Amino acid sequence: MQRRRTQKILAMIPPESSGSSGNESSDEHVDYTSNYDSSSSSLSAKADENELDELLKDFELNPIDEATREFFDSIDENIIEEEISTTNFSPTFVSDISKPSTSGTFPLTETEFVSPQPSTSASMSSKSKQLSTRTSKRILNYNVRTPPIPLPSPQPSPLPEAQFVSPRSSRKYKIEHMQFKWKSEKQFNFGVEIPNYEFHTNNKEVLTPYVYFKRFFSDDIFDLIVQESNIYSFQKFGKSVNISSAELADFLAVQLWMGVNKLPAYTDYWSNLMGVPKVQDIMPLKKYQKILRSLHFQNNDEYDPNDRFYKIRPFLNKIRQNCLNQEEGNRYSIDEMMIPYKGTKAGSRRQYIKSKPKKWGFKFFIRAGINGQVFDILPYGGESTFTDIKFTDYENKYFGLGGKVILALASTIPRKPLSVIYYDNFFTSPELIYHLRKKYGILSLGTVQQNRLRNCPLLDEKKLKKKGRGSYSAKCDRKKKVMVVKWFDNKSVCLASSYVGVHPLSTTRRYNKTTKSRVDVSMPQIVKHYNSHMGGVDLADMLIAIYRTNMKTHKWYLNIFSQLLDVCVNNAWLQYRKDCVELKEKKVMRLKEFRINIAIALSSKNKPKVGRKSKEMCIPENIKIKKKIVPRPIDDVRLDRYDHMPIVGIKGRCRMCKTGQTTFSCDKCDSRLCITSTRNCFKTFHKQK
Repeated sequence: MQRRRTQKILAMIPPESSGSSGNESSDEHVDYTSNYDSSSSSLSAKADENELDELLKDFELNPIDEATREFFDSIDENIIEEEISTTNFSPTFVSDISKPSTSGTFPLTETEFVSPQPSTSASMSSKSKQLSTRTSKRILNYNVRTPPIPLPSPQPSPLPEAQFVSPRSSRKYKIEHMQFKWKSEKQFNFGVEIPNYEFHTNNKEVLTPYVYFKRFFSDDIFDLIVQESNIYSFQKFGKSVNISSAELADFLAVQLWMGVNKLPAYTDYWSNLMGVPKVQDIMPLKKYQKILRSLHFQNNDEYDPNDRFYKIRPFLNKIRQNCLNQEEGNRYSIDEMMIPYKGTKAGSRRQYIKSKPKKWGFKFFIRAGINGQVFDILPYGGESTFTDIKFTDYENKYFGLGGKVILALASTIPRKPLSVIYYDNFFTSPELIYHLRKKYGILSLGTVQQNRLRNCPLLDEKKLKKKGRGSYSAKCDRKKKVMVVKWFDNKSVCLASSYVGVHPLSTTRRYNKTTKSRVDVSMPQIVKHYNSHMGGVDLADMLIAIYRTNMKTHKWYLNIFSQLLDVCVNNAWLQYRKDCVELKEKKVMRLKEFRINIAIALSSKNKPKVGRKSKEMCIPENIKIKKKIVPRPIDDVRLDRYDHMPIVGIKGRCRMCKTGQTTFSCDKCDSRLCITSTRNCFKTFHKQK
């Protein structure tokens, strides 16, 4: 056994002529070789076995090399002396990838893996064979996962440690942390009273739903979609579909109806069994499909490789600008919004968030009011998320993705001082809370993760649990004006704020499993503020989910279009409700009724009415008005031979023979059928399968 281990070590020793490719060694390598005297004689492949035995004893006494010893013990016992190759494999290490290798090989790049290179200068014996692939793989794993064998080298500089160069690029900015001086909660003296913002409308009466909707989905958006859709249809199909603004309005009306009346497939709205007359009266199916195929928002010739959402960017920017033009309050919540999408055409734009009801889709960061009205939108596009946003060196130094999202969305707040932002623990850090108040005068509050407390000496969860539900631990930094509170309910939760603390304590009702009744639990003021104002984005998500406009298509950007269409409808409804409160309107439309009113206005406004001629407008006589299509009865009804009675009605075409005209029809099937001396379509229709 001892001899076998000796031979295995010999296979790993570099030859006398080989040397390190670097001139300097790392500090870690010096630690590995510091136990050996550099003046001792070098050990080569021809070393005496007695010297190796002494060396092995030294290895067993050295605790640093326990992993090395276990590595050799784990090698398969079937590998015998004859299996070791005459070619001695010596590991090649990287000490400086920018310098050329002394062995004549090219220098490694950042994405290359450090692999062992064969050395042909040393041999064991003429009877040995070449190393097996399995053995070489073990040597490769050894080079990467364990430090080099601490053997004296014939060169003055020891062998450097093996390195794996990560293919990922290093961060441009290294995120740093501030130092906070946490004191007792009793020193909290930077609380701020936030006045309630009062909305004032300039309208003397409540406007129509269509007018509120056009505040967000303006005429320039109609012009953009019409222009880009016609260009795209010409690029794609060789001819323009010539969509007009009126046809686009009809298309949007159909989409709004589909959100209220949901069916499995969009073709079902025009089917005989499940058709919706309101949708069928707006436009035929083929026209809807023609617009759906051609719907576009950006010229493909203006491709921007740095923008992952370039196909929807012009439309998104106009919707965002219209949202920013509306009157805002002074309390906002910032959170993620998922736009559902399970397709594969979007590539890495599609994200997964397990905590969301719609887990797969596009991730958008939203700044919304506490009533659910969306004010600002920031799509997440990986590295291109902040392409058009500039941050200072200070902000790049202390903030990652979450902090930069808050800064980007907070920059568009019209009245920053004394505004309050609420966000969750994905974004929160003490540095962000301090920076928002110091630079912009924006107050903030959010839950914070335990690893971002910056060494705040709060009580752990076990001690708070012993004190019971409602217990808390709080600290503050008076200089940076940051308050941190850990409150225990069923579990502990940490919150940080720049304007509110623990007092005055309030109470909340919680269910007690022991007494099987609801009991009062004390709650710090910071928790009450968070629960009251954080749910703005979730409320916007809920309103969208009630009557969601689903566009079942392979084009990923149409899902974003439908989501933004719903955002416009919901924002319009929320503004309508505020005006109703301001003007003391008693009858307030619900969201469904409000949405239907917009659909009717889109499909009927400034368009001729089909039906009786009015005095103001004369319809040309050559207009053909289509008659109502009567669906064919299903076979189970047609062939049941029960209660099929002929009646006499208006003359029309026979359903069976297609060429005959008759006044007879079946009362049950509602179908005209011939009964003449030469043919009896009535009988044939109810018998023939």
